[in-house]
Amino acid sequence: MKKAIAAAIATTLITGCATAPKNISADVQVPGAYSNYTCESLAMERYNRDSELSKQIRSQKKQHITDLATFWTGMVIAWPAIFVPVFTPDYKDEIADNKGKVQALDIQMAAKQCGKVVAGSQ
Repeated sequence: MKKAIAAAIATTLITGCATAPKNISADVQVPGAYSNYTCESLAMERYNRDSELSKQIRSQKKQHITDLATFWTGMVIAWPAIFVPVFTPDYKDEIADNKGKVQALDIQMAAKQCGKVVAGSQ
């Protein structure tokens, strides 16, 4: 009985914690979705996606650290706290999507030989 409870708690904790951003893989995106974009439009979209991705990664890092701290606090001091990470937001899907879009934009920019285009410059 104790082993079953321990296994249930371990499973909850492993699946409930926010994933570290470095461990989130990019979703596959089709670079052709950006084929009608100009180099400047690609650069602007890349800048916007990168800005959004940076915000999401900061939020995810914060959640990951909070989850780890809560888990270890629960393990050492107050065991009910170990269930709190299950209820924290996880931005894993959004980060994976934006990482994929940034990669697709980079591929399309290379295919069009855009070089170093600065978003918003003319």
